[in-house]
Amino acid sequence: MPNWTKDQALAINKRGGKIIVSAAAGSGKTAVLSERVIEFILNGGEVNRLLIVTFTKAAAGEMKERIKKKIEEAYLKDTKNEHLRKQINLVDTALITTMDAFYADVVKQNFEKLKIDRDFDVLSNEEEKILKEKVVNDVIEDAFDNVGDFKLLVDFFDGIEKIKTNIFKVSNHLDTVPFKDEYIKKALSNYTIENNYYKDALLKNIKLKMKSYSYMYASLYEDLYNESSDFDKVLEVLNKERNYINEFLCLSDFDSLASLIRRISFDTLRTPKGHKDDAALVKYKVIRDEFKEEIKKKLNELMFVSDSLYDEEKEKMKAILTTLFEVVSKFDKKMMEEKKRISSFSFSDIAHFVIKLLIKDGKKTPLAKSMSLKFDEILIDEYQDTNNLQNVIFNAISKDNSNLFIVGDVKQSIYRFRSACPEIFNNDKNSASKDGFPNLITLSKNFRSRKEVLDFCNFIFENTMSKSFGEVNYGTDKQTESTAAGAGQHHGHHPPYRQGRHRREPRQAGWWRAGGAGADQGQGSGKQYRVRRPSGGAGAGQGHPQRGGAGDRHEVRAVPGEPQQAEGEAHPAGEVRREAEGINIAGIRRLYAGTTGEQIFCPWHVAHRQRGGASDRCGERPQRRPAAHSADTGGPGN
Repeated sequence: MPNWTKDQALAINKRGGKIIVSAAAGSGKTAVLSERVIEFILNGGEVNRLLIVTFTKAAAGEMKERIKKKIEEAYLKDTKNEHLRKQINLVDTALITTMDAFYADVVKQNFEKLKIDRDFDVLSNEEEKILKEKVVNDVIEDAFDNVGDFKLLVDFFDGIEKIKTNIFKVSNHLDTVPFKDEYIKKALSNYTIENNYYKDALLKNIKLKMKSYSYMYASLYEDLYNESSDFDKVLEVLNKERNYINEFLCLSDFDSLASLIRRISFDTLRTPKGHKDDAALVKYKVIRDEFKEEIKKKLNELMFVSDSLYDEEKEKMKAILTTLFEVVSKFDKKMMEEKKRISSFSFSDIAHFVIKLLIKDGKKTPLAKSMSLKFDEILIDEYQDTNNLQNVIFNAISKDNSNLFIVGDVKQSIYRFRSACPEIFNNDKNSASKDGFPNLITLSKNFRSRKEVLDFCNFIFENTMSKSFGEVNYGTDKQTESTAAGAGQHHGHHPPYRQGRHRREPRQAGWWRAGGAGADQGQGSGKQYRVRRPSGGAGAGQGHPQRGGAGDRHEVRAVPGEPQQAEGEAHPAGEVRREAEGINIAGIRRLYAGTTGEQIFCPWHVAHRQRGGASDRCGERPQRRPAAHSADTGGPGN
């Protein structure tokens, strides 16, 4: 009998409602999943009353073999148990399968309702590509005569080939949406005059990025101030740039944004004699160069934008999108006619057939209700890589979600390019509790990798992944544990003022040693710094130390409405602080990354298309899959 951890045992035995298992890499989720099935069977359950869904055929085959082997082992200990003997015979036909295979079975069992042939084929990618090329040419030729504003698309996209490309892109995206018509209506509603969805999204992204710079510049000021009095002129330059950053944080419209970008100027930064290789100054130069590039290259295209221009372009974009959606709808309709003619469909077509069978007018169909009675439990692996369409299907065949058991790890989501929505799993986790239902169980102990590897991975991802970048606050309960020393702990990497969640406590004059907690006892890196007591009137040595009194040249303007930090108070917005902590900020999400999964075109790109700015769809940020995260000394692994 394996020595299960407390959380593993809970995931195996907990029943009575929806269960969400957040399982880190190497935490034994496959073993837990199969053991849960075994416990269900040993307690009188029937394996054919389960639906077990995995992501690949190989994983499904492995799961089926593992379950069958465990049932056989249990039967050998009790050969008179007729229930176990029956389950051994049922395993091979049990629904332990992939999503696509399950959907295909549902469609084949209900082919008459869909008015398609039962023995349909699945189109390969190449076959579908050839069919799309043929159909799109026919649709575009017809659009010249039968789509009134088609010339808008021709003018906007500068040619037929770009129109084709965008038809394919929009059609592919709609294939991942459960209810296409509703989605199109909602997308177009974002372009009405009274709706400022995209303007608000852009300003929010700018403020998020500038908040990162705000924390970095505050840290830089502290470093340079305490390093040497030779940096007075450098601090003047730094504070001027801090004031620009604070102005960005106060923006509420495009007029003020454009005005601010136009008047930003960067003073020459002169290196004090003898400080060329000073670490604090080198760090400032690196971050300053990133900030300058942000202003001069990324934000520069917004220099002449205005609220009135935005409204004008939004109206034009609505007309263009309305026409594009009309053409895409014709394309999809023609594609389906051709597919029915040759009795071959794509995987997304089959999934949409299932939606049609299960949902009508926003409610469950009789078929969905009967299917929900068929399964005592629905177990789904790799749920972080499901999309909205798949999520709707599983909710429809469940008993109002009460018999769902989902397993996933947002940190391991790798199929964003296939329209996976890890935020679905995140939302489930956020709505769950540790006690009631939906119930959240976290498997955080890793049994696969050495502690040294896990400590390194935890350190890297704790300092790079946040809610705004990677969709996970890695440093909280999402981070896996280490029973040996505590994964992700700092071991003398930062000077004392960065301990305790970046507490801003005024230092005493004298010498201090760089290091982590316990630096006063001589631990840490060993490098020593001279700290000068700030002099001057009110405000000296409080919060961010200032040289001189009120009205001093180093004054930094506060942000109206922004909470002011008290002495010794922990930093707000921890996830932003973690982004800002290191020297290299290149990993922070690019300003123009897509703000939602629903975005198709960005009007601020359109507004600057004539000036050479970007006009294509906002890029999706890549998903990274971190290695294993923590170490333990025992317990079952995968």
